[in-house]
Amino acid sequence: MKLQQALSYINDIYHNVYDDDYKIKWISELDGHIFNEIISQTNTSETFSGYKKGADEETELFAPFPYDNIYAAYIISKIDYLNGETTKYNNDLITFNQIWEDFAAWYKRKHISKSICFKNLL
Repeated sequence: MKLQQALSYINDIYHNVYDDDYKIKWISELDGHIFNEIISQTNTSETFSGYKKGADEETELFAPFPYDNIYAAYIISKIDYLNGETTKYNNDLITFNQIWEDFAAWYKRKHISKSICFKNLL
């Protein structure tokens, strides 16, 4: 999913007063967590420094289909938290946490962890 697709999807399904600059910051925050807690634990030389205001709308986000709904779940939880909707926020976190766990498990199955990278076995 690209950054613009995520923003459009969130704005279509959850009407709110927050502008896209806030949402880009939150998406950057989420991709930062994804990178630091999941992707960087694998054999990668990539780095991630976040998305800035005015980021390229064609930027590809880290979570692919079918886990890309993590962006909507995260942004909706942020909006509900800021709006003081604590019951909605708690329900949002349940959804977010399930998607996070599913994505993390899938990613770890598909990528070699740094801790189990074998070299020169023979």
